[in-house]
Amino acid sequence: MKIVVTGSGGRPGSLIARHLDKSHEVSCVDGASDLRDPEVLGPILDGTEVVVHAGAITDLHEDLVNDDAGILDWSARGTYVLMDEACKQGVRRVVLVSSLDLLDGYPDSYVIDESWRPQPRPDAASLAPLMAERTCREFSRQRSIESICLRIGKIGAPEGTSEELLLKAVQRAVEMEIEPGVYRSWLFHVSDSERYPLRAAKGKPLSLGETG
Repeated sequence: MKIVVTGSGGRPGSLIARHLDKSHEVSCVDGASDLRDPEVLGPILDGTEVVVHAGAITDLHEDLVNDDAGILDWSARGTYVLMDEACKQGVRRVVLVSSLDLLDGYPDSYVIDESWRPQPRPDAASLAPLMAERTCREFSRQRSIESICLRIGKIGAPEGTSEELLLKAVQRAVEMEIEPGVYRSWLFHVSDSERYPLRAAKGKPLSLGETG
């Protein structure tokens, strides 16, 4: 399977690219490539079946690192252009790597699943993943493309997401079967913490509860 991984210059993206390259044909897109430019994305997506979009909130273009407006533009318009070009190129699925930080506004004692509403802070870093999520969801509602959103915690942190769990979740999201005619947008929390228990992700279609 031909897969494009964005954000390959960041930690999640680089881990994912190396892992998927063991069993698939992987092309990497890092922050040096502007995701907001359809002329850049068109040739990259040619013949691609699945995109793993880990570049919506990490591995920013070098000109945007300290630019709040630019960060929001990168996450929203960049994801929009990516989804639009993916549809034009016949990509069947986009796997978005998002962040559990969207739910930090709730008290620490709460146990939170996918049904809870995000509570981002009023700053670019916190709003960026939500904008990317909503963009992917709307494309799946209106166009013939599947979107699988994986919200993760800090990689390797005690209450975050382990590398092993991240890679297993992405592998399943890339390869899982979705029955024709069902809703094309999915959201899963992928974490080793008690605050964000691994519930929905254990069931179908992601099936992280299965061995292997």
